[in-house]
Amino acid sequence: MVIIHHTIGVLQCVLLIIIMYLGRILCKMIFLKLKIFIIIIVGFFIPVIVLASETSPPEIPVLFYGNVKINNNPAPINTIISIVDENNNLEIASSTIKNIGKYFIEIPCKNYVGENIVFNLDNFVGGQNICPDVMTVPSVNFNLSAEYKIKVKEEPKEKNKNIASSIIFSPTPCVKVIYDNWQTACVNNLQYRNVISKIPVNCVMTENQKADTKKQCEKNKNINKTKVLGAEFYPNGSLIRGNNAKIYLIENNKKRHIINLEALKQFAGIEIFNVTDETINLYSIGNKIIGRIYKDGDLIRGDDMKIYVILNGKKKHIINIKELRLNYFKQKIFNISMEEIVKN
Repeated sequence: MVIIHHTIGVLQCVLLIIIMYLGRILCKMIFLKLKIFIIIIVGFFIPVIVLASETSPPEIPVLFYGNVKINNNPAPINTIISIVDENNNLEIASSTIKNIGKYFIEIPCKNYVGENIVFNLDNFVGGQNICPDVMTVPSVNFNLSAEYKIKVKEEPKEKNKNIASSIIFSPTPCVKVIYDNWQTACVNNLQYRNVISKIPVNCVMTENQKADTKKQCEKNKNINKTKVLGAEFYPNGSLIRGNNAKIYLIENNKKRHIINLEALKQFAGIEIFNVTDETINLYSIGNKIIGRIYKDGDLIRGDDMKIYVILNGKKKHIINIKELRLNYFKQKIFNISMEEIVKN
């Protein structure tokens, strides 16, 4: 009996060892399969995660659409429309007309919000607008129009019985330009006057006509000073300096302190009159000059992207694109600080 019990005990021990060994093998197999499964899952999702992190959402363009005319006639199919950023003369979009007299084009305005863009029809200006923010203005109804001057050149009949014609397109030059009076202010040693109207409308000014908008300032040595009870008064555009060495611009019987050298540079070539403090005190205090002086007709834009025109020395808000396009087509807009906006 003792031998039998001993034999049974030995068998139980052997069986227990076998079970433990098989258990270890089974655990290793399960762990290995689990490890392979994790590697497969990670290998599948890592490219997706990387792709999702590297791929940014596409830019949403602004849709411009409307009627388009050439020489007051509906523009033909396949007319090329190109959009150029006026600041850097860079083409940012292009398309062709698919339906006679109608167009639509998607313009990526994300990097050009608030900037002037020019619409060219076969390389001729057909309109000008401002790139809006697509989040507030997703589409713009904007009509285009361009005028071509067509010259037909005929080859001599002796060379070719079939008369060949070549068409040369060129903008219509202005026949007449009407200006307003010369402004009294002197900026960068130049006086300016604005263009009131052009004939025909939308014509292109010649170089001589453009040059007639400015002239050299008259010499200050011939300045007409006015004496009242022995005190000297200086006209608009004069520069005066008192005993404290501060330099002032006389404008509308007010003295405007020119506070830095950068602002003074625009008056290069203009004589500065040294006067007494009594003369300085004759004038009331005007706004300080911290930068460029903008003449009547200039367009300015602050950080809030609002556009103003300078009229009679004061800023006037241009409330919509239609007014800007109608009265100030293709005119440069000066971007300035809000501090300068408030001063004007």
